[in-house]
Amino acid sequence: MNIWELSILKIFNVHPEGTSLKKTYQEIPHHIELTDAHYEIRWGVPEYQNQVRAHVDDLLDKKEVEKVKRGVYRITQRGKTRLHNTN
Repeated sequence: MNIWELSILKIFNVHPEGTSLKKTYQEIPHHIELTDAHYEIRWGVPEYQNQVRAHVDDLLDKKEVEKVKRGVYRITQRGKTRLHNTN
């Protein structure tokens, strides 16, 4: 179980029309306890934002989310099935 991926899927599931990465960054601390290391600036942004983007890319590869437009994603039926099977 990947807590980051599942947390992102939960966030996207609440916004079936799609949600932005910016909104995801705001919501992720409600799902994952972030440490000081997560807030360290790396490549111009807090590290946890890089981590969110990397996991969104993984979820795209797994076809559990789809890109709506630049910086906006939504959960797919495959992602909903994964969420349902892990709860």
